[in-house]
Amino acid sequence: MLLSGIPIDDFDIGVVGIGENVSVSIITCLALKEAGVNYVIAKAGDKLHKRILEKLDVDEIVLPEEHLGIVTAENILSGKE
Repeated sequence: MLLSGIPIDDFDIGVVGIGENVSVSIITCLALKEAGVNYVIAKAGDKLHKRILEKLDVDEIVLPEEHLGIVTAENILSGKE
């Protein structure tokens, strides 16, 4: 098994920071969910990757570039530099 040797029962949250290699990200998220990790947070590299992670019932999906774009737009609108 992919996660053999790791005491998954000791973890409440799993964080997957693999956004560039979609296959590895998907397999890791699936393994965490199947191992019973209560809450999985994953980085998505793009919108399609995000949709796939949603289908796997990943609890929280982060698109860093999208988030940064939103923060930048809010700063521009509020007059911050």
